[in-house]
Amino acid sequence: FGEQTISGKVETYRASTPKLRTEAQVSDLRGSGAGWHLQVNYDTEKPGFVTTNNQVLKGAELTFPAGTTKSTQDNQSAQPVANTVIVGNEAQNIMDATSMTGLGTCVDDMNTQDITLKVPSGNMQGDYTATLVWTLTDAPA
Repeated sequence: FGEQTISGKVETYRASTPKLRTEAQVSDLRGSGAGWHLQVNYDTEKPGFVTTNNQVLKGAELTFPAGTTKSTQDNQSAQPVANTVIVGNEAQNIMDATSMTGLGTCVDDMNTQDITLKVPSGNMQGDYTATLVWTLTDAPA
């Protein structure tokens, strides 16, 4: 999200990288059609955005948009569903494949600038980072 100036109001920053697209990819090669869920949450040891001195970026919201699901060429499986997610401490489904969907390789293709970080006023200056945990499961959501 780059270097930002402290503001006296809520600010929403857009992700910026050399790439215009960001992808989350799952390859389900089991052939069972059982379905799956790709989940994301903050690391439980350092939830949210923190500095090296453990200063927390209070009230910050990291949002991943519901991108466009795609699969490899000639994939005959129905596509999974992509979901908008505000990352939190609990795992949330960013991509869902119900029974008999999401077979083969599937991608949630997101516009990088649609990934946002909302920061309320009243936070300390610092270099904040967050660790995200990505989980792939075939358990009920």
